[in-house]
Parts: sequence; structure tokens; C-alpha cells
Amino acid sequence: MKTCAFSGWAFPPAALQPLADALRSIDKSDGELWIGWSLGGIQAISRCAASVPRTLVLISSTARFCGDEQGWPGLPPANLRALQRQLARTPEDALREFHRLCSENATEEEIERRVQDSLPLPLADGLRQLAEMDVRLSLKGIAQPVLLLHGARDRVIPVAAARAMASRIRNARLIEHNEAGHDLPIRHRDWVVAQIREFLEQLPLK
Repeated sequence: MKTCAFSGWAFPPAALQPLADALRSIDKSDGELWIGWSLGGIQAISRCAASVPRTLVLISSTARFCGDEQGWPGLPPANLRALQRQLARTPEDALREFHRLCSENATEEEIERRVQDSLPLPLADGLRQLAEMDVRLSLKGIAQPVLLLHGARDRVIPVAAARAMASRIRNARLIEHNEAGHDLPIRHRDWVVAQIREFLEQLPLK
């Protein structure tokens, strides 16, 4: 099975490479395994209609980043607009605040390394996608098995968003990590690999 990974905002694609490498030897069946983390999960859902993976894993993700008047759990739109303004004025400060939100346990050295890794990325475009993309209507059309992994301590995308998605996807399974934040696939990679391994082993062979 080929693994395609879609990374989160302010994280380079290489951030998910160790996870993809660890999964490479797990499943030898045909098809593709898509892994979407945060913004990458929204992007993966939006592509499902045109290119159908065999299996979809959504990590610390959502179908709409901002909350709305219908009660969808997410960041207040005003907070996202404030982040956009701060990114335009002082990008390094904006990234430091974001990466501190992603992890309660990251050292300052780790935060600074993540900031430097983030700076070359198309950050403003990513925030625009987070503000505009809404794939909730696509959830009921997803027929393939979907595994949702989310940290209960996520301060970027609330775990309630994962629960809302799980209730709208017909073949979804949600597993929560009680001690994890938004950087779940980095901080708890072995746990993520174990959950995906078990999920794949339970799928019917093709």
C-alpha cells in the first residue's frame, strides 16, 4: 500500500516522513493510504471525490477550522484573522505562539527549530485555506474506512471537531490520546503507528 501524507499548517512535508517511513512495511495490499494532519486532513478530504484512497487517516484534523453559528467546534474566526495580521507583521512571533500551542512539552530549542522550519512555507496561503475551506458536506460521501486520531489536549483543533466528523462518516473510527496535543504525530509517533497498524490489520484484504 502506497502512503501519501499531507502535513499541517506551519509544518513542512518532511515532518510526517518518519511516520510514513514507519508505515511502509505494515501493509502490502494494493491501493493508497492517505494521512492528513490538521490542514492536511482538510485537503485530503477535499481530494477524496476526485481520487479515492483505499484508507484515510485524519490526525488532529477537522472538516472546518473555524467555529460557526451552527455550533461547529473550532477556532473563533476573529482569532484566525488576528493570526493572519500577526503573521504579516512579525512572522517569527506568530509562529512561536502557534508552535507553543501545538505542544505543552516542547522545549524552547525545539520551538525555535520548528519556527525556522516553518518560515520558508507558504504560510499566508495556508491560513487562507484554513479560513475558507469547508468540507463538511463531503464527509457523508466518504465510503472508505477512516481512522481519526486526536489528542484530548489539542489547543489548535478541539477534539470535539474529530467527534463531530466521526458522527458524519459512515465507516469512521475515532481514537483519542488523553495526553496528546496538536503535535500528536510528532510527539507520539509510536502510538500513532500502532493505532494505524491495528486499523489496517482489521481491514478486509483486497
